[in-house]
Amino acid sequence: MMKRVLVLVLALVAVLMGIVIIRTVRTHSLQSAIRPLDKIAFDDSVSDHLSSAVRIKTISYGESSPPDSAAFSEFRQFLVKTFPLVHSHLSRQEVEGYSLLYRWRGKNPALKPLLLMAHMDVVPVEPGTLAQWTYPPFDGAIADGYIWGRGTLDDKFCLMSILEACEMLLEKNFEPERSIYMAFGHDEELSGNKGAGAIVKILRAEKKEIEFVLDEGMAVTQGVMPGIKQDIAFIGISEKGYLTIELSVHQEGGHSSVPGKQTTIGILSRAVANLEEHPLPAKLDTSFERMLRGLAPEMPFFQKMVLSNLWLFNKIVLGQLTKDPLMSSMTRTTTAVTIFQAGIKDNVLPPEAKAVVNFRIIPGETPESVIEHVKKVIGDKRVSLRMFEGARAPSPVSDTGTESYRYLSRTIAGLFPAAVICPALVMGATDAWHYTPLTPNVYRFMPLRFTYEDLKRIHGINERISIKGYKDCINFYYYLISGKY
Repeated sequence: MMKRVLVLVLALVAVLMGIVIIRTVRTHSLQSAIRPLDKIAFDDSVSDHLSSAVRIKTISYGESSPPDSAAFSEFRQFLVKTFPLVHSHLSRQEVEGYSLLYRWRGKNPALKPLLLMAHMDVVPVEPGTLAQWTYPPFDGAIADGYIWGRGTLDDKFCLMSILEACEMLLEKNFEPERSIYMAFGHDEELSGNKGAGAIVKILRAEKKEIEFVLDEGMAVTQGVMPGIKQDIAFIGISEKGYLTIELSVHQEGGHSSVPGKQTTIGILSRAVANLEEHPLPAKLDTSFERMLRGLAPEMPFFQKMVLSNLWLFNKIVLGQLTKDPLMSSMTRTTTAVTIFQAGIKDNVLPPEAKAVVNFRIIPGETPESVIEHVKKVIGDKRVSLRMFEGARAPSPVSDTGTESYRYLSRTIAGLFPAAVICPALVMGATDAWHYTPLTPNVYRFMPLRFTYEDLKRIHGINERISIKGYKDCINFYYYLISGKY
């Protein structure tokens, strides 16, 4: 009997391994052979233009602080002066007093428009970090092969690249086949409700349908995936949702010489510790699974075998991915305690303690499901929860089988011919989230090589873009708009 069972088990293992090997062998590369594009050489004026854009302080300070109308007015005037053909041939609509919607009418009205996005606003610079900047953050210095300053990576470089490409195409009397829309928000760093949200309302009222939307988000990276040495061009097909919760504990205060069993700080600290020790579970959502399937054919045989058979190796893959902070954040809804406030004096029991926790939500989960998780993990009715405004669910996952996605991929391959192109989940929030009612094809990609060091510069110290990289960005939008790929 035992012999028969053993034979049966061995037979099942053999069949299973056969299936795994066959699936691995049948996993072929999804990359297409594309002719590298003939890059256009640009003079130094394009760098000067971005430098000038950086010097205009279009800063978003906070929801309660109104935009600096003088700065945004100066920026609009700067765009008119810098791109005269764009402003004489395209229509421009000011939205909510600050955001801009450009329309370039195409020759074929039957084709749905392409909508390109960027944002004008930038985050402020922490006063205490000014001495750590190599060049002042709003000087727009051009030095050492880079353009330095706030907005060079997030996100004035995209806005300026798009307009530079349009200006050059207009110089050649180019007329697009499909209409080209350009939407430049003024409050992306504050959730985009008054900028991108208002532009979307206008287009929905006009019953406009968009072919595809392209915004900032992912980029070309190197060294982020074990087993792949070449660059990877990630196209964001979805972005995480957003939720911020305030936790608070209230008790009677008093003198520190007669404390109770737990102070408000103790109660809240335990709640926060429980949240950090019990994160939401890791899982392979649709966008992340598509990313792994796209990368699998480019890997050595063993990694290829594992990623080609996620139905069998799901838990093993998750176990490995969650060891890396970046990969772990792509597989789960993240929990980040960002603010803790309590106490005013060393001998006074604090009557109140507050903590703020930010969650970035993966597709398949919602703000409501996260709140239920928080309540369950804390398990203490003394801790009150208050949800901040601006919570939103993850965006829908865009299809990678569309002609729009293939066209975008071809253009990226033309500029980065050695890169592996695959879909991915965007971990931050972008204005693209607002545009999902206009089209199912919403993609997030910046035509720029990013390193781990560059990622630290976004919203950080010494933000900069290489002059070569910036000129590549202009080339990308030039070819994307011209339709030659």
